[in-house]
Amino acid sequence: MSVWAYILFVLLIIAPFYIFFKFKDIKASVTRRKIDAFIKGQKFSICNFTFLHMDELHYIDYVLVNEGGIFALFLHDFKGKVVGVGGKTYFKNFYRGKGTRFFNPVPYNVNTIANLNNFVPEYVDITPLIVFLRGGDADVKAMWVTPYDKIAEVTLSNFENPLTESQILQVFKALKNINLSGKAKSAKFKAYNFIRMRCPKCGERLKDEQTGAQKRIICSNCDFIWCFSGAFAEQDK
Repeated sequence: MSVWAYILFVLLIIAPFYIFFKFKDIKASVTRRKIDAFIKGQKFSICNFTFLHMDELHYIDYVLVNEGGIFALFLHDFKGKVVGVGGKTYFKNFYRGKGTRFFNPVPYNVNTIANLNNFVPEYVDITPLIVFLRGGDADVKAMWVTPYDKIAEVTLSNFENPLTESQILQVFKALKNINLSGKAKSAKFKAYNFIRMRCPKCGERLKDEQTGAQKRIICSNCDFIWCFSGAFAEQDK
């Protein structure tokens, strides 16, 4: 067998696996864009919602306010299949034949909602929607875990006791007042993040990483990066 024939043979074996995993990446990216477009299309919504309570920083990917109250969306993006049960400390991620444990983010997300309750009127309900972007939803048996294609259905249902327009405005104003997104240069915001060294998205430990002139703080558990490059900004991996 010639060298080129051997290379072609190897490529024919590898190509289907590469296409399969690349398709999963593209699908997750498209899903995130669809969610982003849906949330931003609503009248009262906030992206990258970050707030401080009891010296602890909390993060929610999207917050939506409508007649049904507050809907808090937490997006988790793990390559491969996610398997877990709500009450367990760890979930498992299966990718390319390897199983890796990771910190269960559900309790921390629910705790974030409990902290957010301190800032909004008592008459409003907060519903967490925890979404795993790359499938695996059926393998995560935990309350509040929601398939991405059910987000619109859950948030736009007919509600028994809908909020009035004035109540929605009051709630949205309360959320905007505590939101730290866009206030990235706040010394207090930076200081608390360093002191706590906990990821505001999943609660796991953070670690420093220096890349040239850019300093980043990375969560080893989820898809979260704090990026310091002049201004203070959040970005996805």
